[in-house]
Amino acid sequence: MDALSGKLTFEKSKNRIIGRDADNVARLLILANGTDFVMKVSKDGIDVLTATDNQLIFNSGNNLPKIVHTDTFTLVTADFAASGNSYLTQLATEIIDLDQFDVINPIVWVFIENALGEVIPLPYYSFNFNTGALSYQAIASVNTVSNDLYVEIRSTAALSPGVTFRYYVLQETSA
Repeated sequence: MDALSGKLTFEKSKNRIIGRDADNVARLLILANGTDFVMKVSKDGIDVLTATDNQLIFNSGNNLPKIVHTDTFTLVTADFAASGNSYLTQLATEIIDLDQFDVINPIVWVFIENALGEVIPLPYYSFNFNTGALSYQAIASVNTVSNDLYVEIRSTAALSPGVTFRYYVLQETSA
């Protein structure tokens, strides 16, 4: 770590390690007092010892979700209806069994990569810029009875080679 080269100090009397940046500002705190084990990192220029939660970029004392699984898949809609149909009649669905990840009450984030390469969270709606008409929509939901993630895309025309999705399954950690 160039920012902390030679700037780590162990304060034995306070059971903590402090890392200082090139400007000698305390930015990293590791505290281990027997019952509390905390790590904090402050924003640039902010002293971690006096920082508020809003001035921290990391605080292990917060309840942070951890990613237990991530993957991608592509959905392709076939041309089920006549060309030029203005209704969202083409449908493709991906069903992912969340039980396989052994997570109770999973948190799931699903993103789509659009034609411009942007990664955008669902739900996502794409409109025809010339007509203003909805050309496709992508939605995600979790069935809490079956514990399945459903990702669905509906379009007015075939989407080929398809639309790529990335999903994350997170597990809440204890504070």
